[in-house]
Amino acid sequence: MFSIGPFTIVEDGAVIGDGTTVAGNALIALGARIGRDCRIHHGAVIGHAPQDLKYDNEPSTCEIGDRTTVREYAVFHRGTGEGGRTVIGNDCFFMAYTHIAHDCILGDHVIMANASMLAGHIRVEDWVTIGGSRRSTSSSTSASMR
Repeated sequence: MFSIGPFTIVEDGAVIGDGTTVAGNALIALGARIGRDCRIHHGAVIGHAPQDLKYDNEPSTCEIGDRTTVREYAVFHRGTGEGGRTVIGNDCFFMAYTHIAHDCILGDHVIMANASMLAGHIRVEDWVTIGGSRRSTSSSTSASMR
């Protein structure tokens, strides 16, 4: 079983794994696929439509692995285009106000500090830590973020 806090919206088609807790006032949108034993904190938005001008309401997903923590007001968008995917690995930790845009692929054990952001189509390898208030664009590489 999973736990959902007050005033949280879980849209039809969202999937939440066993043992996961979602705090109050969060949005778990229809494209969300959240693994087991995750912690989603107050005000987080998971799987909402991407902020991409070419997006035309195609079905896509935002997939979060097991044992991942998403802190307050973080926003993770789903992929763009039919079958587009934003994928986040296992055992990750995302601090408050982090943003992961459409079609990003993040490995396991990734840590993003407060207010750090990834633009669309970024790939981040396993065990990468991204410092606070860091903005990364498609020309960035995971090695430069270590």
